[in-house]
Amino acid sequence: MKQKKMVLVVAAVIALAIIAGLIFYFLNNKPVAPVATVQEKSATKTEEPAKIKEETITPLHLEYALKNFGPGNSNAISYYIENKTVCDGRDAYLGVAKFQTGGNNPQMQYAKFTIYTDNGQMAISTWVNETGMAFDDAISKYNDMNLPLMLSEIFTYAGKNLNSAEYWRTESPILLKGVYTGQSMGDYSIVPQENDNTGAVACKKFKIIVKSTNTDGYFNSCVAQKINDIDLPFTVSMAFENAQGPSWTLKSFDNEKSGIAWIPQCLLPVACKYIAAPPQSEKTACAANGGQIETNYDEQGCAAEYKCMTQTDRAAAAIKRMQNPECPVNQKVADKVLQCWKNNQPNFDPNGYDNAGCMINIANCRQ
Repeated sequence: MKQKKMVLVVAAVIALAIIAGLIFYFLNNKPVAPVATVQEKSATKTEEPAKIKEETITPLHLEYALKNFGPGNSNAISYYIENKTVCDGRDAYLGVAKFQTGGNNPQMQYAKFTIYTDNGQMAISTWVNETGMAFDDAISKYNDMNLPLMLSEIFTYAGKNLNSAEYWRTESPILLKGVYTGQSMGDYSIVPQENDNTGAVACKKFKIIVKSTNTDGYFNSCVAQKINDIDLPFTVSMAFENAQGPSWTLKSFDNEKSGIAWIPQCLLPVACKYIAAPPQSEKTACAANGGQIETNYDEQGCAAEYKCMTQTDRAAAAIKRMQNPECPVNQKVADKVLQCWKNNQPNFDPNGYDNAGCMINIANCRQ
């Protein structure tokens, strides 16, 4: 079957671009603003946001093992659902996600999330260090590492609800047409399969076949209708057709809390505006000049424009996505990236940052 980048791989790549470079220093190296005088404070005083009214619940901790997610072979991500409240008039769970990289120098990054109970829609913030969680300025990011409710999200994009009993009873393929995910436009056929009791929790298998502007392929998923007291269609496992693609498996679950200081926030899902990809004639003209059409994304992860870029431009853009945005591009690093591509190895891993969060080396050129 024809292989292209999977829609959900794009989401993982965006997340990894943040994690790979900004994981070390991004939020720790911002300049400190001067202290305001008493008069300045009085003139610029703003109202504090209303505190969220939280409902006490039994927390739920989901731990996922990841495969083919960037450097290292022992990456893991945990989701802690700790509060329940009302966000934008809808019942919602609030929680913390924790990402841990593998390798010899493991790093931790955190994000806040909001899950809406009516349809399993999940909003998740950009990734920050632990101290960043103690503030109320988290910003939603498009489809950023929504592993627990990935299949539910596809239904949401189609205006459907995976919580509906009909989707769990049917034995026929569920056809979702004209679905815009925020990264591509296409059709999905969700094929219900048998139940599976071999994982961390009993789940139902679904085969997801997709044909879209950047995808021809399928991936396999197993989804539980609920875990403990929380009635949400949680992913137990997800794997792409290509064995080299990313996959994730629910390793365990319990009632543990995150154990970090964080301020709960209601986050709204990011709705990206559809921007049609350039026609083939434009792609051909770009390639004739040694370039390639690339997608530029805005700060919330939505496609903002398509641009013809040379390999040198693309290498610089790839490096910028993996380091502090204030950093210049290290020419030696750019040369190594270009050498990877010259050897038909389009992917690479960061291998060193300076104290300002600027990439100083790469390693592991790979397919």
